[in-house]
Amino acid sequence: MIHSTFPSTLPRTSMVPAPFGLYSTKDASQSLPLTALHFRAHIKNCLNTVEVTQHFVNLDKTGVEYEYSFPIDKYTTTVTALTVTIGDKVLEAKVMEKEKAEEKYTDAIAQGNTAIKIDQDENQPDLVRILVGNLFPKQEAIVTVRYVKLLGIEESSWCFRIPVVYFPEGEEKQLEYKWDASVTIESTKGITKLSSPSHMISMEFKDENRKAIVTLTNQFRNTGTDLILLFQTSDPGKASVLLQKLPSDEYHAALVSFYPTFGEGTSSENALKEFEISGSGEYIFILDCSGSMSGNRIKQAKSALDMLLRSLPVNSKFNIVCFGSNCEFFKPASLYYDPSTLQEALNYLKDISANLGGTDLYKPLAEVIKLPFSPSHPRSLFVLTDGDVDDSKAVIDIIKKSHHNMRVHSFGIGADASRDLVKGAAIAGHGSFQFVKAGEDITPKVMQY
Repeated sequence: MIHSTFPSTLPRTSMVPAPFGLYSTKDASQSLPLTALHFRAHIKNCLNTVEVTQHFVNLDKTGVEYEYSFPIDKYTTTVTALTVTIGDKVLEAKVMEKEKAEEKYTDAIAQGNTAIKIDQDENQPDLVRILVGNLFPKQEAIVTVRYVKLLGIEESSWCFRIPVVYFPEGEEKQLEYKWDASVTIESTKGITKLSSPSHMISMEFKDENRKAIVTLTNQFRNTGTDLILLFQTSDPGKASVLLQKLPSDEYHAALVSFYPTFGEGTSSENALKEFEISGSGEYIFILDCSGSMSGNRIKQAKSALDMLLRSLPVNSKFNIVCFGSNCEFFKPASLYYDPSTLQEALNYLKDISANLGGTDLYKPLAEVIKLPFSPSHPRSLFVLTDGDVDDSKAVIDIIKKSHHNMRVHSFGIGADASRDLVKGAAIAGHGSFQFVKAGEDITPKVMQY
């Protein structure tokens, strides 16, 4: 048995805290007590399968409709099964046309039966919502969600997170519930390193280090931060394949994982060198100056922008756009980068503050897209925001429609930055994304650009 803990340099939370449990659809302040929670994860090579089971009991005197919310990362997560067990009845979710599902659910409720309906809010695509109708007094509801998710890579290691929002905390006594959590890691290559930069963990290795079992202690819930597991395997450059036989027995599904490498003299490398030599790009920095960015967030964002401005290549063009309820341009058109324009931009940056009200990111994007585009200066947008925007779907959609004329990179500032927006904007814009927590040294992440 091994115990280890390390200072964390990674974001504290992977999801915005959201109502996670069973809440009355008539009064969101009324929720059913959580009595038990079980979390199981099984990682095999770069794929992990997770099962979360929660037990609730209805202490109300009447049977009413409740809503269950479950946060997911829609870009890397696929929900494979969802069941609600009430007494001896197991309600299993099935995919069908929306109108038909609405009709079946309404009919069941009208007949006094217990039923469930699952939906995904377009404005909050990182939440799966389940309506549980006619949960009667004293009844227990057991909700089980199973999903598969590709592992991420952090600090040259495979990275697995357990979101802390899965384990509710609060002052109410009803949040004193039984819980347990474990993670099993299997690798055909053997595990050479396993650690957590966020928590103290217990680890047990088996099968000549090709299997590891991680269990959590009460300290996990007390920290209020995601659990982060980092692990490495022997010979990481060697490709591996996972095969799954489909029920029909006629086909197999395959997942191939490997590290791509580009040898010297390849076309990809030559193209990259050619771009580095010319350096002729247009860089537009879109800075969130809404009220939610006040304090340390705007300081971190300005620090990042300062470094980015000082790192621009010769022959490039640049501009700055501040946004909140409205947007303000540093200059009507992008300037050529030289010592004089750099100093002017740095002076402008000093006076920027989080004083522009709300968070309308769509407006500055729409304005930037209207600007004349020069093929000799490929356009890159850098969005620095806490992600608390008015309509993330509209923002991502407008980037998708315009990605052929620009590349979008995004920085999520603060522990609760919306992963859906920050990650979604970068994916739609064929760029990259970074998350920066409060007090973190932003320099290493900025210098990657």
